[in-house]
Amino acid sequence: MDPNVSGAFGVLSVHDSDSWEKLTDEKLTSDERQVLERGGILVRDKKLVDASHTQITDSNGKSHTLDAQESTFGDYWGRQVGGVVLEDTAQQLELPAISSLWVFDGLSAQKADHVPKVANALGIPPEDIQLSKGYETETPLSFYISLTAALLSAIAIALVVSRGLNRSMNALHTAFFHLGLSRDWSFKSLSWAISFICFSSLAIGSLSGLAPLAAFSFLLGDGFLFAIDWTAMGLTMMAVLLGTIIGAFTQQKRLNQR
Repeated sequence: MDPNVSGAFGVLSVHDSDSWEKLTDEKLTSDERQVLERGGILVRDKKLVDASHTQITDSNGKSHTLDAQESTFGDYWGRQVGGVVLEDTAQQLELPAISSLWVFDGLSAQKADHVPKVANALGIPPEDIQLSKGYETETPLSFYISLTAALLSAIAIALVVSRGLNRSMNALHTAFFHLGLSRDWSFKSLSWAISFICFSSLAIGSLSGLAPLAAFSFLLGDGFLFAIDWTAMGLTMMAVLLGTIIGAFTQQKRLNQR
């Protein structure tokens, strides 16, 4: 087993190729289907394949070499098992089954709530029941903390620069007035300056918040899914942009009054 591969390494046995397609909601290629039907194994990572073969070890410590091919396991099953074989293959190799899973896929929320009750009535152990709902990503709290800190830093930078910009714009407006230039020059300079400060601050703030999390996700390996709540990030950026626009109109109004 390659030590550079993280995640689950158990082997799941399914009744047939069609059953596996239903579980993963992925279509098997002709090569993948042939590997399964000829007694081989599909694995979730190419690092688990050595010259089109891989070794699996049963609970008795006995090793078995099987034809192997990398396949797509989907978001959910890719984090539950390392490989999949057919039931016939598992029986031929005398691989002991730890437990038989009753997997229900594509159920509505209402039907899913009734599954434990039905299983209990039939005498099926709760641990043998599995509802395949797909792998749900969850944005870690650290993302929101990093994003908030980064955007607050961006706002602080924008405020500090805006103060200096206010004094500079007053001086620039006076200079334009003495030179006989139109007020439009002041407004254009103000608009370009504020736009540059706003977008550069947002870019720096977002990168400083996302870069550490992306690096952390990379170091953890494929066992950690790096997810971004784009809705929260977008709303925060819109709030900052709205504040910047309001500030720009306020400054423009002040210049008009002078």
